[in-house]
Amino acid sequence: KGIKEMGIIRKNSFIIIIFILALGLRLLVLMNTEDCHGVAAGRAIQARLFLENGLIPGEWYSPVHPPAHLAILTLGLAAWNHPLAPRLISLIFGVFLIFPFYFLVKRLFGKSAGLLSALGAALYSTHIIYSCLGTGETLFQFLLVSGLLLFVRHVQEEEPGMLVGSAVLIGLAGLCRYEGILFIPALSVLLLRRPKQLAWFVVLSLGLPLLWMGFNYCRSGDALHFITINNNTVPVQYDWIRRNGTAIDAGYKALFWPRSLIAGLGPMVALFGAVGLVLALLKREKEKLLLALGFCLLAALFMAATLAEALYVQPRYGITLGLLLIPFAVYAGLRLIQMTGNRLPAWTVLALLWTMIPPLAVGLEQEPTRIPEFIIQTAAYLNANCKVGDRIVVTHCGDEKYREPLKWRSRLSPAMFSQMPYQVPRNGEWVADREKFFKVLSRDRITLLVYSPLGELGKVLELEKDRDIQQWQGINFILEFQTGDYSVYRVFQTEVR
Repeated sequence: KGIKEMGIIRKNSFIIIIFILALGLRLLVLMNTEDCHGVAAGRAIQARLFLENGLIPGEWYSPVHPPAHLAILTLGLAAWNHPLAPRLISLIFGVFLIFPFYFLVKRLFGKSAGLLSALGAALYSTHIIYSCLGTGETLFQFLLVSGLLLFVRHVQEEEPGMLVGSAVLIGLAGLCRYEGILFIPALSVLLLRRPKQLAWFVVLSLGLPLLWMGFNYCRSGDALHFITINNNTVPVQYDWIRRNGTAIDAGYKALFWPRSLIAGLGPMVALFGAVGLVLALLKREKEKLLLALGFCLLAALFMAATLAEALYVQPRYGITLGLLLIPFAVYAGLRLIQMTGNRLPAWTVLALLWTMIPPLAVGLEQEPTRIPEFIIQTAAYLNANCKVGDRIVVTHCGDEKYREPLKWRSRLSPAMFSQMPYQVPRNGEWVADREKFFKVLSRDRITLLVYSPLGELGKVLELEKDRDIQQWQGINFILEFQTGDYSVYRVFQTEVR
């Protein structure tokens, strides 16, 4: 009713305009930002290694991250071997999310709510930013929302093909981000009275995750290897944050996800979303309970895992929560108009959604959308001066997130960078071990060291910026290039003790 009263444009055309708006905003951000996300660069490097070494993973590959996004990256880089390719993959899935999201909300909340929610998704700042970074979030949300749409169509229309498509998409979503697997039992509950359909859905949706668990078992002897590694590394990440001066207590962890939603959606949309969610749960409106319960289950999982320090505090993980909350913000706004006897103008809900724009500027400053000049210069030096046969070790420079972007930006073959570990756990943190490091230099025939005194090797080597030639344990380190926090040393292995 609200859209009709505005008399601006036909509904069929409005969704196309929203799509164009979503595309335009994301292209604008893409053209004015860089991708300095360590996970994005790390995934792209793994995809390049697949292309260079074949699909049989070598010793460099550990099945910690789920494989769906990596597979898409590999296909994308095979089609266009360019640093921009991973970002464009995120952008494509981020923009085309608008259509399944619209049709899903339309079926559950009505046409007007569907259009307004699609507009909210187009303006959602954290989603815009990660549509321009090469991580797997937008692929995950596209698969998940598309799977939910097909599931709803099956329930409403009894179309068997929709159930099969839904199960496959939900299974793929679980292989993109592991929380997607949570939706398999959640949706299965809705099929308890249809045992044959339930069996098909469970078998098809769990098939791919079970195959992945089998691969983990074959590689490591642990079917849940990805959980084991996560439980070992995430506490170390929390300790690293604390050592850098951030006080992370129970209150900080409990409020992290509400704060992230407020920061990404804007205070008004987050507030209206919470009100709409409570209204839907209290009224027990059957059509809206699917998304309401999905939000509550995911929020509870995130909260519990964060309190247990089994989930790292990353705002990008909460993008799905924000998307699920947007329809309830629209629902609350439309209900407010109805409760006032339609005395409020229809554009009130549009005004609510426009409050989602200011958080974008803040998000662009807080997220890794800028690459420091010394990273750009160091990567350019490596690209111009590395020779065939060079083997390289890159330390971090006080911030771990810059190491993988430096490698990726150099455009060198990932095989040139040593994957051999030289760090050991000590007093709750991973530190460089001098003996292991010099063994890596010898075994991997390292010829170049990208070093920072602020990194993990600072206490092991203590190389001095103002000395061109230095020797440690019979190995000569000759300074070739220096900028910012990084120095590049040519390594000559004359003697190893």
